Amino acid sequence: MSEITVDTNVVVFAIEDGEVNACAFLYECVTKNVLVLDHEQEIDKEYRGRFKGSMHNKRFEKWWMQVSARADRHVRYTNKVMAEDRQEFVRVRFSEKDWKFAGVCIRSADKILVSEDTDFDCVRQYLEKKRGVSIKNINQILVEHRGAA
Repeated sequence: MSEITVDTNVVVFAIEDGEVNACAFLYECVTKNVLVLDHEQEIDKEYRGRFKGSMHNKRFEKWWMQVSARADRHVRYTNKVMAEDRQEFVRVRFSEKDWKFAGVCIRSADKILVSEDTDFDCVRQYLEKKRGVSIKNINQILVEHRGAA
């Protein structure tokens, strides 16, 4: 099992858009991975906040309950970014709302961050080279899982 950090946009694709691969990824997230969250619970709040009043809220809540209720399905680290990282994030204008995902991912065992948008493009090279973070999309994770099966 890998520790993976999942940007909120992945959950949005799965729940709001019903994107097949995103839904499959969320299922595999529960069965084959450990979700990385933050002690500060800012990631939890962002996940829940995106679906308040959504017609798809029940599917998300079911997924969220499966992940958050089981201690073996999630791990928590602080989301605080180190001074050196903060300096680089500001320099490249990396959106501050995504710092928490980078912060926990840097501390996680496997340093895998899953995202479906370009928010991380400006810091991709820095995170990969300086912090050993691997930024992947849903399809890359699914292919890896199927190859390992």
